[in-house]
Amino acid sequence: MGPSEIPSGATPDAFLDQALAFQADRASRGLPHEFDMVLDRFPVLRGNADAELAVLYNHYRLTPSDDQAAKQRQLVEQFPHHAEALNRQISFGQIVDSCLGDEQASWTGADTIVESDAGHARQRQLSTPLKSLDQIGRFQIERLIGHGGMSSVYLALDTVIDREVAIKIPRPRKNGVQAFDERCFQEAKIAAKCEHPGLVDILEVGRWQEYFFLVTRFANRGDLATWMQEHPGPQPVAHVVELMHAVAEAVGHCHSLGVMHLDLKPANLLFTTDEHDPSSSGFFPGKIQVADFGLARLLDLDVSQTSTNLFGTLLYMSPEQIDGGRNQLSPTIDVFALGVILYQLLTGRHPFESTSTIVLMQRIHRGEHRGFEKGSDIPLDLQTICKTCLAIEPESRYRDARELAADLKRFQNREPIAGLPEPIYKKVRRWCRQEVRIEQAAMISAFGHGSIIIGFIAAVAIFACFEFSFPVSVPEIAIDSLKLTLFPHLPAMLISAAVLRGRWTWQWANVLIGLCTFGMVLITFISGESPVRRYAGEPFAFVTAHLLVLGIAFVTLLPQLASIPALIQLRKREAANGEAVNRSVSDSDTAPA
Repeated sequence: MGPSEIPSGATPDAFLDQALAFQADRASRGLPHEFDMVLDRFPVLRGNADAELAVLYNHYRLTPSDDQAAKQRQLVEQFPHHAEALNRQISFGQIVDSCLGDEQASWTGADTIVESDAGHARQRQLSTPLKSLDQIGRFQIERLIGHGGMSSVYLALDTVIDREVAIKIPRPRKNGVQAFDERCFQEAKIAAKCEHPGLVDILEVGRWQEYFFLVTRFANRGDLATWMQEHPGPQPVAHVVELMHAVAEAVGHCHSLGVMHLDLKPANLLFTTDEHDPSSSGFFPGKIQVADFGLARLLDLDVSQTSTNLFGTLLYMSPEQIDGGRNQLSPTIDVFALGVILYQLLTGRHPFESTSTIVLMQRIHRGEHRGFEKGSDIPLDLQTICKTCLAIEPESRYRDARELAADLKRFQNREPIAGLPEPIYKKVRRWCRQEVRIEQAAMISAFGHGSIIIGFIAAVAIFACFEFSFPVSVPEIAIDSLKLTLFPHLPAMLISAAVLRGRWTWQWANVLIGLCTFGMVLITFISGESPVRRYAGEPFAFVTAHLLVLGIAFVTLLPQLASIPALIQLRKREAANGEAVNRSVSDSDTAPA
C-alpha cells in the first residue's frame, strides 16, 4: 500500500499493524527499516505519538541484540520527545525477556505472558511444550487445557482415587534449576497459606524427573475468559456485581494475609460445581474461584531480592507494573486488574482497547481508559467503583480487594459507596437519588404541615377561651383556619402517611403541594393580604405569623425537592421491571406447549 492508497479518513490504529509487519518483513530480508521510511510509507501514522513509539520500538527490537544498546542511544538522541516512553518500553521488554526460558534465542514476541489480544493466545495454544508427556507419578495426563508463557496446565486423572485434577507445570527459567525450584515451592507455600471457599485448593506439590508440578482441583465448568468469548457484550449489572463481589472477597482474603496475586485475569477465574447446590443453573456456569498464584508475592518479602518478573498479562496490568518498579508492589495492583475485569463485564469491551501491544501499554501507563458512555444504563455508583479501581495513581484506588468487596456490597444493598473523592454537587446528587430520601421527605412533610394545623387549632382555642383587649371574631378565625387546613395542610399530611406506608409514587403530589404552600405564603407576605382576616390592620401580628409559616413552608419544601431525583430513579426502575415482566409473559405465550 502506497501513500496514495491510504483513505483520507483512516485512523492510525487501522494501519499500525500493517506498518509493523511491513517493517519486520524488510528487516527479515536485510533491507532498511528505519522510522522515517516506515512513516513515509504509512503517513497516516505521522504525528500520532503512540503509533510513532510503536514503530521506534519495533525498529529497536528488529536490531541484532549486540547492537541494541547503541541503537537505543541513537533513537533516544534522535527522537528526544519519545525518549522517556521509549526507554520505559525497552525496560519493560527486558523484563519480559528475563522471564523466558532457554528458547529466548528464538523469541518472536508471541511466547510471553504479555497477551494483548486473542491472537496472542491462539499463537500460544499452538505451542505444546510437553507433547510426549503422558504420566507424572500416579497422575495420568489426559490433555493440555492451558498454556502461558510461565507454565502449562494439564487435565489429569489421579489413578489412585479416580479423580480428575489440574496439574500445573511451570517452565524452567534462565536463573537455574535450584532457583527455579525455590520459586515454585514458594508459589505453592504462598497459595497454600490462603484458605478460602473462593480460592482453588492446592492438593499436592512435588517434582517428578525434571518436572516440578502443582496439583489443584479441576475446574469442571470452565473459566471466565472462555465464558466471555462465548457470551460477548455487556452483562446484566446484578449478576456482574454478584460475581465480582465473590472474586473480590476471595482476593481480599489473600490481601489480609499479606499475599498478592499479581496476575488476575478472566482465565484465572474458574467455575466449579457448587458443592452446596450441585444442580444450580444460574446466570454464570458455576461457583467462581480464583486460581494460579504464579506471580503471587508475600508483602513482607524483601522485594529488592526478588526476580524482575513483576508483571502479568498486559491486558490486566497496572501502570506501576508497566514501570517495572519493584518498590511499588501493593494490593492495589490486584484492585486494578479487578477493575479491568469489572469494566469488561459491564461494557463488553476492554477499557484500554488497542490493536497494538505498545499502544495498549502506553494507554495503560497514562491511565487513558475509555470511560463510560454518556447516558449509560450502568448505575453511577458502579461506574464510580470501576473508575476507583482504574485510577492511575495507586493511592487513589481501593487499598486492597477487601475495600472493593465492601463497596460492591454497599452497592448491592443500595447504600452510599466510598469510591473516589467527588465534587460536592455529585455527592449531593448521589445523596438525593437514594430511595430513603422519599421516606424522609414524607416524614418532614407530615411534621411541617401537621405543626401548622396544630398552630391553627391552638390559635382558635386561645382566642375562644381567653378575652383580649382588642376585638376578636372567633368564628372568622375558625373558618379561615379550616379553609387552610383543607388545603394544603391536611391533604399533605394524608399523602405523607400514604407514602410512609409504601405508596412512594404519591410523593410527587407532596412535592406539588409543597411548592403550592410555599408559593401561597410568599405571595401573601409580599401582597400584604392575608387569608386570615384577623391580621387585617395588625401589621406586627401579620409579619410575625407569616414569617413563621414561611419558614416552616421553606424547611418543609426543601426535602420534597430533594426527593425528586429518587422519584425519577424509582420510575426508571419500575419501567425496566415492567418491560422485563412483559418480555417474560410474551416468551411464555409464544413457547411451544
